[in-house]
Amino acid sequence: MMKMNKLSSGQIKKIYASAKELQLDNDLLHTFIFNIVGREHISELTSYEANQVIDELEYKKTGVRKQPYRSNMATDDQIYKIHALERELGWSDNPKRLKGFMRKYCKTDNEKWLTFDKASNLIEALKKVIAREERKVAAQN
Repeated sequence: MMKMNKLSSGQIKKIYASAKELQLDNDLLHTFIFNIVGREHISELTSYEANQVIDELEYKKTGVRKQPYRSNMATDDQIYKIHALERELGWSDNPKRLKGFMRKYCKTDNEKWLTFDKASNLIEALKKVIAREERKVAAQN
């Protein structure tokens, strides 16, 4: 069983300070927390849940979501391009086709685990499949 770390006093202070900046009273703050993590009391939060609440409060203040750290991972643009090519190939109705292709050529079936280089190679491989299909159609005509 995984041990859950209790939230720190710094996290508690950050939650209350952010709530004050947003002019949330105690009841609204507790409702906000319940909607985010499903807990009624701040004292029940784990460290991870407190971070989720803090991130949401910061988002409410700034309008900017915190981006997860993804060193050397595929960019959002690459993942978007992969799915665009999937649609172009007509594979979007059967997600197992792309997963199988990724498993064969990238050794993973989840785009979240693609590195930048593997995503680039996957995009090029999908482009080659499209070109091959276009040549096949042109040869039949």
